[in-house]
Amino acid sequence: ILLLYKHSKHKVDFWAADGSMAPLMRAEGMLLWNSLPSENLEYDVFVGHTVGGWSYKDTFGMARDRGWKTVEVMHSNHGSPTPPELVDRFVGLNRIATDLNGQMADRRTIYGIVETDRFYPRIGQKIGRLSRLVQEKRPLDFMDMARQFPDQQFVCAGDGPLYNTMFSSA
Repeated sequence: ILLLYKHSKHKVDFWAADGSMAPLMRAEGMLLWNSLPSENLEYDVFVGHTVGGWSYKDTFGMARDRGWKTVEVMHSNHGSPTPPELVDRFVGLNRIATDLNGQMADRRTIYGIVETDRFYPRIGQKIGRLSRLVQEKRPLDFMDMARQFPDQQFVCAGDGPLYNTMFSSA
């Protein structure tokens, strides 16, 4: 979402509980809501990012009441429990997520923004992982797996509190 904010020509605010990226997002100038946007704010589109574990029925209902369009975005390989009639567009961040949500009438696959200039020069094939570097995403497991295949090239990209730990032990 931070990269979307940085690269979008549109206004992008974020509603969620503060996570590990919140200080970076605020430092870039993002407006982060820890509760629903106040009624006097106007948006054109309300986007909900899900992993499939919750429904956006209530918040998308609120958005519809305010005349906003709704977009559900999912990167996990799950079916969405959000009622399809509340979703104007479904976006899977991979083909599997898109295909698992055939109940959504208007669905597309798009791939996340990756700042490729941050990677080392490419040499041959690499096995990659891109995620927030936080404990719940288990990036250290990726490093452990990579050590089992010393002849392969592994690249782990992302930001978060485990970055220094991973960098120093890579």
